[in-house]
Amino acid sequence: MKIAEFSVNNRVLVNLLMAVLFIGGIIGYNVMSREVFPQVPLDIVAIATSYPGVSPEEIEKNITTPIEKAIKGISGIKHINSRSLEGVSMIEVEIEEGEDLKKIGQDIRSAIERIEDLPEEAEKPVVIEIESEIPVVMVNISGHAPEEVLREVADFLEDKINLIPGVASVKLTGFRDREIHVELDPQRMYALHMGITDVADAIKSRNLSLAGGTLKGKREEILLRTTGEFEKIEDVGSTVIRTNPEGRHIYLRDIGKAKLTFKDAEDLSRINGEPSISLEVTKKKKGDSIEIVKNIKRLISSIEKTLPPGIHITYTQDSSIWIKSRLRTLYVNGAIGFTLVCLTLFIFLNWRIALWTAMGIPTSFLGAFLIMAFLGKSINMISLFALIVVLGLVVDDAIIVSENVYRHFQMGYSPREAAIKGTQQVLLPVVATVTTTIAAFVPMLMMTGIMGKFIRILPIVVSIVLTISLLEALLILPSHLADFLKEDRRTNGQRDKHSRWFIFMRRTYQKILVFALRNRYLTIVSVIALAGLLVWYSYYMQKFVLFSVKDIPGFAIMVETPVGTKLEETLRLIKEVEERAKTLPETDVNAIVSMVGKQIDFQTGRPTTGSNLGLVYVELANFDSPYRRNGYEVLRDMRERIKGLTGFESIKIVKIQGGPPLGPPVELKVRGDDIKILRKISMEVEDFLSTIPGVKEIRDDYSVGKKELRFE
Repeated sequence: MKIAEFSVNNRVLVNLLMAVLFIGGIIGYNVMSREVFPQVPLDIVAIATSYPGVSPEEIEKNITTPIEKAIKGISGIKHINSRSLEGVSMIEVEIEEGEDLKKIGQDIRSAIERIEDLPEEAEKPVVIEIESEIPVVMVNISGHAPEEVLREVADFLEDKINLIPGVASVKLTGFRDREIHVELDPQRMYALHMGITDVADAIKSRNLSLAGGTLKGKREEILLRTTGEFEKIEDVGSTVIRTNPEGRHIYLRDIGKAKLTFKDAEDLSRINGEPSISLEVTKKKKGDSIEIVKNIKRLISSIEKTLPPGIHITYTQDSSIWIKSRLRTLYVNGAIGFTLVCLTLFIFLNWRIALWTAMGIPTSFLGAFLIMAFLGKSINMISLFALIVVLGLVVDDAIIVSENVYRHFQMGYSPREAAIKGTQQVLLPVVATVTTTIAAFVPMLMMTGIMGKFIRILPIVVSIVLTISLLEALLILPSHLADFLKEDRRTNGQRDKHSRWFIFMRRTYQKILVFALRNRYLTIVSVIALAGLLVWYSYYMQKFVLFSVKDIPGFAIMVETPVGTKLEETLRLIKEVEERAKTLPETDVNAIVSMVGKQIDFQTGRPTTGSNLGLVYVELANFDSPYRRNGYEVLRDMRERIKGLTGFESIKIVKIQGGPPLGPPVELKVRGDDIKILRKISMEVEDFLSTIPGVKEIRDDYSVGKKELRFE
């Protein structure tokens, strides 16, 4: 049976199918998670090892190199990239595409555990399989309150936010861990013939909790445990360091004192000029970003009045704003498209055909939502972009079918016959139209690398929507046209033929067509020449930009002071930059976030630590905020405001653009065994690159360490 005839003869089944697409699509839309970008594995395993107070050279020699040698032979590893910084080793292992990330991560852990010569003082290497976990929102707790108060509020909010459905983790940044400092009196220790190791051993043997096995009775078993952990700061002072033969104890309080304080700061966080602790909230794969942010704000709003005086809560990197903006764009474009299609079709066809043709838009989109939910896809920036792109294509096939059915109706066929003959006649052209459009997007599925993983959702969504639209045009639309084309509405074409503007359009088109056919060689040559001109212009004149943006959500002022600068001095200079940023109009700025002792490469997401590093991130107001200037204009304004600042080794402004962590546009690596030779070659490469037109912001990842005193 022909598909059009099947559609017309099975109207109940067709209407049920349409109802399934509508209802299922609404349900699918509501159950799909909403996020900025899809969560995909980046095929990277990160290995971080902390060894405080050790120079980069020693880190490389004693930690980085042994780990690299241990994991080098593991199958499935593509590249190993490492960075040896002061006090920390960072190794990124890039996995071959298609390999099992979890399995290779476990193989790496096993290989590291077999290493026998890692320094005992170094912390245990941490192995993490990296996925594209972009924070849902950053909750910043700030104020000039004591550090203990900020930490208590942060711990309280961390516990509460973790209970919100859909939240995967809450990571605290910008805080210092509590620790006990033991300060000793050297003269008393000398008089009592004691060393520091005596004190350390005594504390270690006192502060413990040991399992003592099982005590077995006749009817029950009881676990034994020896406990001696410190419960309060006074317990540390009561630790027995030595016992004399006479039975006299020497306590820690006799030779020093213990006090509860914070760990020495390695980096600091500030927001709007105040010390801060930030909570980075990430979601589960099925979590909904909009709902999570809404619940977080509702939670904090309910407890904000109970917070200690002087505590402020600020939200940054709110992903729900981006998602709602794109959804609003989709809604508006969908409504406009639906209206324009109806108006256009109403002008050329009758209103019944126009209405049912336009129904292809919601049918195709809701059907796509149903299938996307079934496949486990999410509503994100890329899938929304795909829906917006395909919005103007979904009714093309329906217009062809409707117009041909209407033409047969005007020729005198009954609505049922017109629906069958009109649809069947254009069946193959319609299928060819849709499949060729899908074929143009399919090659995007073959993209590799991180970009391929992120962009893959675009051709999938486009193909789903177009396939549903083809199904609607060939199976659902003919049945409705057969039902709603009425005999008494037939005009035998008199309306179009006698319409003056239609006659004018038809005659104009006829003249152009006749001219093209009579001068076919000139027409062919002209088309080829125009195509060649466009290709030439595109190749030589058009700039290629992967993500072209007209506005930015913010920018970062990257600051470097001379190597060896103390953290406090870098903080003082950062405050000067903050003061300049505060002079920007309030209508332009949402928050000013500062980091001291750390920088982040916004292209890769990689952090770099050092007491001489810092950044000031200026998050601009929402794009829809009234009186907000364009982000590039604010950036240029800020560049003028920081002119004249002194004390910096370098200071530059980097624009922030949304998108997956792709790294720089071009990256060159110079490999070898001798760092001096590598440094020389890299400088020569930088000099050469600077001569290439269009190349800017050349930088390398080599940095000089702090001064070091060596005792031989």
